[in-house]
Amino acid sequence: MNINRLINMIVRRVMRQMMSKGIDAGIDRFSKPRQDETGPQHKARKDASRKLAQKAQKSGRLVGRLGRF
Repeated sequence: MNINRLINMIVRRVMRQMMSKGIDAGIDRFSKPRQDETGPQHKARKDASRKLAQKAQKSGRLVGRLGRF
């Protein structure tokens, strides 16, 4: 195995982890409620958006797994 392939493997892994953390941070940031949102309606929307964010993360992982083949 030459050094170029080894470096590429390491760089790909680091970039994948960085992209994953960035996407997770973006989803978390946009799923948090704003300061002016209070009450039961906003709580229901918050719960729904969190569930949607979790589904998006799961589907992203699934697509990542499928992309390996």
